[in-house]
Amino acid sequence: MGEEKPGLRVEVQPGTEKKVPETEGFVGLALETEGFMGLALETLGLVGLALVGPNRRKERRGEDRCSVAGEEATDRLKKTNDFLFSLTYAYGPALGWLLLLLPRQQQMAIESAGFYLSGISFLSIDCGIAGDNYTDDITKIFYTSDTKFIDTGTNKEIAATYMTQTLPRRYQNLRIFPDGTRNCYTLTPVIKSNRYLLRASFMYGNYDGLDRPPQFDAYVGVNRWEINLPSISSSRMWNEIIMVASLDYVSVCLVNTGKGTPYISALKLKHLNNLSYQAANESQTLRLLYRNHFRQTASETTIRYPDDADDRIWSIWVRDGWTPINNSSPVNLWSQNDYQLPLPVINTAVIPSDPNNNLTFSFPTSNGDPNLQYHIYMHCAELQQLKSSQSREFNITINGDLLYGPFSPEYLSGNTIFSVSPLSGQNQHEVVFSKTTSSTLPPIFNAEEIFVLEPLSGTPTDSKDVDTIMNIKAVYQIKRNWMGDPCVPSFYIWEGLKCSYSKPPTIISLDLSSSGLTGVLAPSLVNFTSIQFLDVSNNSLTGPVPDFLAELSSLKILKLTNNQFTGPIPAILLEKWKDGSLSLRLVYNAKP
Repeated sequence: MGEEKPGLRVEVQPGTEKKVPETEGFVGLALETEGFMGLALETLGLVGLALVGPNRRKERRGEDRCSVAGEEATDRLKKTNDFLFSLTYAYGPALGWLLLLLPRQQQMAIESAGFYLSGISFLSIDCGIAGDNYTDDITKIFYTSDTKFIDTGTNKEIAATYMTQTLPRRYQNLRIFPDGTRNCYTLTPVIKSNRYLLRASFMYGNYDGLDRPPQFDAYVGVNRWEINLPSISSSRMWNEIIMVASLDYVSVCLVNTGKGTPYISALKLKHLNNLSYQAANESQTLRLLYRNHFRQTASETTIRYPDDADDRIWSIWVRDGWTPINNSSPVNLWSQNDYQLPLPVINTAVIPSDPNNNLTFSFPTSNGDPNLQYHIYMHCAELQQLKSSQSREFNITINGDLLYGPFSPEYLSGNTIFSVSPLSGQNQHEVVFSKTTSSTLPPIFNAEEIFVLEPLSGTPTDSKDVDTIMNIKAVYQIKRNWMGDPCVPSFYIWEGLKCSYSKPPTIISLDLSSSGLTGVLAPSLVNFTSIQFLDVSNNSLTGPVPDFLAELSSLKILKLTNNQFTGPIPAILLEKWKDGSLSLRLVYNAKP
């Protein structure tokens, strides 16, 4: 997605439940809203913030969204952000659940006030900066250095030629990866089985003076991420998916494919409402194709945070034959809908310039791959106060088949209409909003999001084995290519490991010989239930040979030679050696 562009259900909340007609086997639900009655977040022990009533929107747009002004307030906000980042980095999962217990309005109030609960709700990483955290002057997003999430790579600055005054700060630096085939970020803390927006941004900026932007692969976990990269030095690109975390961290890997040194400018991980974008699950992701809203001209501002609490980036769509309309009403249209559209997006819509015409568009804009599968989300709200003699009712069809209708959006109530089943089998898909014969007004359309469904075909390594090998990495401070999934993909398997590729894959061999290991044998080794070969020879390990090694029921070969173990070999290990079920090597140890 470029920086310059980037069953069916209707949801309208809150209010009184009413039935929506069933169509094509899909059941809808609508809730009538009575408008924005104000928000009071009082005496919240975490940050002590209070935001009340309609003035909240005004405060969020201002330079200071905490209703305090001046340098003292800015400094206070930065210190709070730094403190919360440190706190949540250490205690993220616990605080994450605490945050999620709050009503969604309060979650967004905390974020919109500038308090970013990093790694729980809003993790923004500037890749390639030395270590200073900062708040972006334009978006007011709090960025942290990537040094906490990766221990490989080199920091670089883009060429001075591209250091313009309008270039966002996150693009001025980048981290490059000249060493190793695969280098991975580990984004944590993350709440398993929760839904996240993940965005990666890239600007080459001719940092190396070669003027040849590299091309490389990216992976999220064990699955390849189809990304678009800049083809010229001045370009910047961002790529986004919506995903469900299958572990308590998210691994983002860059892979050298022989076409230049991989690099990255920024990463974003944003926790989403788990009731939204449910087509994304643990077996598939949603890769963003388009996210558009409407304005009079294409030169108007792209919408994102702080207007969008989830920092979705809304590009501007201008089309001949469509007339934008808007409503500047202070009524809140976004905080209760599961998709939480920003007010500047939902309060502008289009209608046909000729009221007798339909609203028709196709995607992708050029002939696409008929094998690709798409999910489309269409957002509608009535922005005009209709007279008693007026009505607006329309049907929505895709490729000639009725998707939903007849439909009459409520006044100033956000509606999200989406396809439950993916669309496929055609180079292009045509969407038509057509008014019914009884309608006096043409159809209305406010915004769209279109995603490519990406099946997750890779099976990650057994989670117990992953936890064990990560513990061993931490205990012995191992500096190898130990990043990403240990076994998958098989061509990026960690050095010193062999795996069995059953489902799930498991670690069956671990060679840590001559690795500079010190201390005792890590007790977590006992958790390797499938391991057959273990070699820790030629290190400086101390203490007794532990009994728990005999609990490794699959172990066939154990090499302990040339360490500093003390005491006798456990009798149970000797019995396994004598009966031939274990090959044991323990000689030339420094201490008897």
